[in-house]
Amino acid sequence: MDQFDSSMTWASTAAGMDSEPQRSDVSFDLVDALHTVLAEAIAATGAGTARSDLDQATPFLRRFCHRVDRYRTKLKVLGWLQAGMMEDLSAITHMNPPREAATGTFDELAPEDVAIEVGASATSVARDMTFARTITDRLPRALTALKNGAIDLSRLRSLERAVRPLDDELAAAVERRVLEGGPRPTQGAFADACRRTVQRIDPDGSAERARSRRAARRVWVRPGEEGSSTLSALLPAEEADACYRRVDQVTREIVAARDTHDERTTDQIRADVVVDLLTGRAEHGRPFSCDVQVVVPVTTLLGISSEPGEIPGVGTIPGAVAREMAARPGSTWRRLLTDQRGVLLDVSDRRHPTPAQVRHVRARPHLPHARVRPARGPLRARPHRPRRRGWPDSAGQSGPSVSTTSPHAPPQWLADQPAT
Repeated sequence: MDQFDSSMTWASTAAGMDSEPQRSDVSFDLVDALHTVLAEAIAATGAGTARSDLDQATPFLRRFCHRVDRYRTKLKVLGWLQAGMMEDLSAITHMNPPREAATGTFDELAPEDVAIEVGASATSVARDMTFARTITDRLPRALTALKNGAIDLSRLRSLERAVRPLDDELAAAVERRVLEGGPRPTQGAFADACRRTVQRIDPDGSAERARSRRAARRVWVRPGEEGSSTLSALLPAEEADACYRRVDQVTREIVAARDTHDERTTDQIRADVVVDLLTGRAEHGRPFSCDVQVVVPVTTLLGISSEPGEIPGVGTIPGAVAREMAARPGSTWRRLLTDQRGVLLDVSDRRHPTPAQVRHVRARPHLPHARVRPARGPLRARPHRPRRRGWPDSAGQSGPSVSTTSPHAPPQWLADQPAT
């Protein structure tokens, strides 16, 4: 009994608890329950064993090992708790309420009922309950290993993903063989062991699933934060590796030949090379001909506000980035008039040059190499078009401003510009 009390005191310290907790902040029931849970977890996982190899160690090494021991103990206790939580959720899914009290099957109602009690979303609870029932029904040895501290939850999830397409008999065989090899040095090594074991035990099924995955190859883009997005591709393993090796080869050539003014990191150059190869950009780092539509408030273009722009179908981008994109030499503008709610009211039927393009056109006749292109035919009068409000008339005078004569918001401008 004295040995248990000593172990319990050490376990409380290792778990980050004071031997005399502040009862004014924590209820008596919670503290007693926590001590009981810790005692069961320490006994089940074997955590909390005192180290005898630190008697001759330096004070720093003893403090370091003490912190590591505390962290290791908490990991094992956490695994014990996670295994117990899965057992509880699985037990709920196997419960059968009285028929007269049920309006449907309990499997359908349980996630909503549990979600209300614990204050979580029904979707997340349903996902956790499905995972818990799968583990308890198909991988009981792995659940016991989690409870005893032999593996952690991430390794258990890797094993469950690996055996998901297998039947119960093959899943049990994979489970047994993987657990016999231990937790492996890292979670990645454990996941690799799970996949290799599945391929050895079910080679025909693995080949068929590989063919199905190849047929599902695709490319997609996922909008991110702060004007960034993630471009992803699901490819056969050898093709994905070949693509990366090609990108890395070009990147290394650029890194070896670049000058001191190029301050980009290797990862940044590698990302630029991906854009080069996919878009056919001939000169590295230069704009290419693929048009990207960017909706920018006119106040942002004028520099009097910092309202964000938007790439349709992708997401918003900071106002400064949108303004920089619209000012690039290859950009053209098209007017979009919207109200304050963003409802489109009018679209210009012609594009308008950016200030940079206007300056270029005005300066070109004065350049030494500029040549005047002869007209191909007689000039023809264009049909008259009514002057829109806010646009200069033939005398150079502006009509009434949109922002002063109507409750509509300032016009938006659609900048069709070469992306980089």
